[in-house]
Amino acid sequence: MYRLSNGKKKRQIKPSIKYFLSALALVLVFSLSGEGAHVYVSVGSFLVEGTAEKYVEQLEKAGLKTFTELVTVGGKNFTRVTLLKDYGTPAKARKAFAALKKNKVIRESRLRRPWIRAGNPAAYSRGASLKTAPVVVRPDQYGEMEKVVDKGDSTGLKIVTVGQAGAMKVEDKYDHVPPGIIQSVPGNGDPVGPRGPILLFFNDRIYVPSLQGNLVVTQNEEPVPGTVTVLPNSNGLAILCFVPKKEFGGEQDVLVTVKEGIMDDGGNPMGDEWSLRTATGLSTKGDFLKNTGFEKEQEGIAFQGDGAVIEPPEEVKAPEGKNVAALSTGMFFSDNRALMDTTSILTCGPVNGRLKELTFKYNFASSEFNEYVGSLYDDSALLIVSGAEMGKVFMLESVNIAGYQTQMLSRDVFPGFPDGGPGNGIVGWKEFTVKGLDIKGPVTLTFVLSDVGDNIYSSLLFIDDIKLKMEGN
Repeated sequence: MYRLSNGKKKRQIKPSIKYFLSALALVLVFSLSGEGAHVYVSVGSFLVEGTAEKYVEQLEKAGLKTFTELVTVGGKNFTRVTLLKDYGTPAKARKAFAALKKNKVIRESRLRRPWIRAGNPAAYSRGASLKTAPVVVRPDQYGEMEKVVDKGDSTGLKIVTVGQAGAMKVEDKYDHVPPGIIQSVPGNGDPVGPRGPILLFFNDRIYVPSLQGNLVVTQNEEPVPGTVTVLPNSNGLAILCFVPKKEFGGEQDVLVTVKEGIMDDGGNPMGDEWSLRTATGLSTKGDFLKNTGFEKEQEGIAFQGDGAVIEPPEEVKAPEGKNVAALSTGMFFSDNRALMDTTSILTCGPVNGRLKELTFKYNFASSEFNEYVGSLYDDSALLIVSGAEMGKVFMLESVNIAGYQTQMLSRDVFPGFPDGGPGNGIVGWKEFTVKGLDIKGPVTLTFVLSDVGDNIYSSLLFIDDIKLKMEGN
């Protein structure tokens, strides 16, 4: 049991879980029965690194085009190889089994039985057939890995890449499937702050030259210039973050459009145009510089989704003062559920002046530990530091980045957590420091906690003791 910052005890609300198998069953029913169904045949799953790539190369040379998925079974991450041919119905796919098993490459793989894969591959959490080792971008590496690749044209987009999720040339010759957006923050209809940010999670690497003219942000139908940062998640796939050059106006309609011309690193354009409609209106009250330890409840901060200032129990004791800011991907700290059942946000500021250095402490816990370490279900915490004409994006922590955990939170120390699985893990309090900043204010800090890959097995993020070093202070 813990207390909210106003002294009231948190009432015990156990979050409802949309079970994965039920959701999958519904997806299969609709995808198989509806008009325009997609049915594919998978011809192998591989655990050993590099094996799937060799198999794909042999199939492609034999004239069989493929696509790959990352699939987690029993906490292990497999690469599944599926033929690109769309059979349309399960019956037609089953008829193809006999011929496929006679194919020399498939026969030599010792595949006992092909199986049916229903759905649209552009929406899968896919692995690129060209392997790129994921790079975790730490704050001390950020400057050397950050590259401005386009200073902007008539659309007003400045494009920055950090790490390897943004490809500068088409290089994945065995990738034939269009890229897809598997998640956005905020979601449709959710409010956004004056400095954004707007995040798009892709299921592939992105061909950076294709962004100009194909990613458009408008406010009341007028183009909004800004910075687009391409950042890798822990699997090396692209996260796009947009921060406007100037603040969004109050109570304005904002539309994000991803056009068909955006390509992945295989040169495949988006199959369909994608859009997100949101509105400005998120704001804070008070001076955040008076509340950087969260001892004054919600002065200078705002929560979206499930978040609150709490006095945590001894297991997550505040490193400074008695209160911390807490976010969850479920419904543990407030009477509000996470946005889209996946994401909660903490906005701090704005703060006037020029930011030179930032330090804070965080703690991350997840029900995804330890079963899903190394999988696509990589719940993640990000920080976006946005100021006048500039924004920087940092990956704080994720299930994959943190890795196997030996410490756990006692069950129901936060009522309802963990919300499934055999256990959980917690990383303990860590310090995050970013030096060498030069961000002109007003500066806003946005902490994002997101359940990636599904909307079950929640994660928790705690923030405390934020220190801002401003120019001349």
